[in-house]
Amino acid sequence: MDSNRSALVVVDMQHYFVEPQSSLMTLVEHLQPGSVGPNVQRVNETVLPAIQGLLRKFREHKSPIFFTKFASRSADGSDLPLWARSINDLAITAIEKIAYPQSEESSASIMPALLPKKGEVILQKTTAGTLSSTDLDVQLRGLKVKTVVVCGVNTDVCGPDSA
Repeated sequence: MDSNRSALVVVDMQHYFVEPQSSLMTLVEHLQPGSVGPNVQRVNETVLPAIQGLLRKFREHKSPIFFTKFASRSADGSDLPLWARSINDLAITAIEKIAYPQSEESSASIMPALLPKKGEVILQKTTAGTLSSTDLDVQLRGLKVKTVVVCGVNTDVCGPDSA
C-alpha cells in the first residue's frame, strides 16, 4: 500500500444501521421477520473485525481515513432524499418512530468499536452516495489520493462512486 496515495472510507458504520434495537432495524424486522439477527451477527463477527483491521493498517501507514455518516440535519428530515423520507413515513406508520435519525442523535453516531481518531474526517451526508452531498472528492484530490478502499455496510449504494 502506498500510504501517501491510498485512503480508507468507512461507510455508515452507525448505531442505527447495525444495532437490532434501532428504529431502522426494528422496521426491517417488522417488514422481514427474522432478517435482522443474521445481519447483526455478520456485522459483529465479520464486518467490524475486518474494518478494525483496515483501520489499524491505514493508521500504521498514516494514510487518510474518512468516515461517512448518513443522517438528517433538519428536525423534520426534510433535507433527506425522497426515498429516505418515504421510509421514515413508513416507519412512523409501522413502528411509530422514524427510521433515519437526526445527526445529533446518539443512534446516528459512529459505532464505538470504530471511533475516529484525531485528524480522521467524519463526512455528514444527507444522500446515499458519498460524493453527492460531501466534499470527499475535493479532499481526496487535494491529498493526491490514487487508491480508495471502501468498507462498511451498504457500500453498494453509499460508496464514493455512488450517486
